Amino acid sequence: KEINLEIKRNFISLPRKILAFIKVLVLIIKIDVYYKLINKNSFDINFSAVWGNYSKSKFKIAFIKFKRFFQTLSLYNYLESISVKPQLNKKFVIFALQFQPEKTTLPEAGLFDNQFLAIQILSKHLPNNFQIYVKEHPRQFNLHPQLKNLHFRSKNYYKEISNLKNVEFISTFTDISKIIHKASFVSTVAGSLGVEGIKKNIPCIIFTHTWYAEHPLANLVFKSEDLINILNKKNDKNIDDKDEFIDNLSNYLFESSDGKFNLNKDSIENLSDNLSSVLIKIILGDYQFKNK
Repeated sequence: KEINLEIKRNFISLPRKILAFIKVLVLIIKIDVYYKLINKNSFDINFSAVWGNYSKSKFKIAFIKFKRFFQTLSLYNYLESISVKPQLNKKFVIFALQFQPEKTTLPEAGLFDNQFLAIQILSKHLPNNFQIYVKEHPRQFNLHPQLKNLHFRSKNYYKEISNLKNVEFISTFTDISKIIHKASFVSTVAGSLGVEGIKKNIPCIIFTHTWYAEHPLANLVFKSEDLINILNKKNDKNIDDKDEFIDNLSNYLFESSDGKFNLNKDSIENLSDNLSSVLIKIILGDYQFKNK
């Protein structure tokens, strides 16, 4: 919530917009220096997928980033202009768009990497008295331009979604916690909104396998017929059915730790050592897996 509020202030405050613009310049310089430093130390990481090919003209890269900065502001302002305030006294569904690009949609969601298709299925088969409120992911409007998400949102994309039957956008910074309890169900391709719904005993509809897909309140849709069957079936399951789900899930979790993943030589060596030690224990039969 605090992160969302900070992003929101960046958009509504002109000084923050100017500051973010200046930070773009600093960011380009820092990336360039860091990239050269890593190459100097012969530490081979492919940054081109994230930052672009810096062996090419840095002026060209800077121009693209500046252009992307203003495109992001324009896109955000457009989306807010077509957003509505949700009417909580009517039946409605919340659909949360996921940040892209990200592996949970590409490649894991298959065709539903195009999240428009998921919303289209809901729009086509939900009863006419249901409203679908679509919420964009705040990170999609990161003020620090990222070339990797250049092709994943546009005004036409938002127009196509909003032109679907009974579909409207709500503000990107809507506090979901204040409206989710009124929703008939929630939907996302594979995002965390599904978990938020489950925690409040609200069914969710998802469009690809994800870690909570086996929960009794999660409903997996691959095609229109799946959604029709779900809508015609009375859902009498609730959060009290979670024990079996947790027991099954726990068998896939054997070790984890809290921490930050930084792109430096020491952290990757530590990660490699930790993983190696666990694998050796498994191979030697010394690792104790949790049984049912």
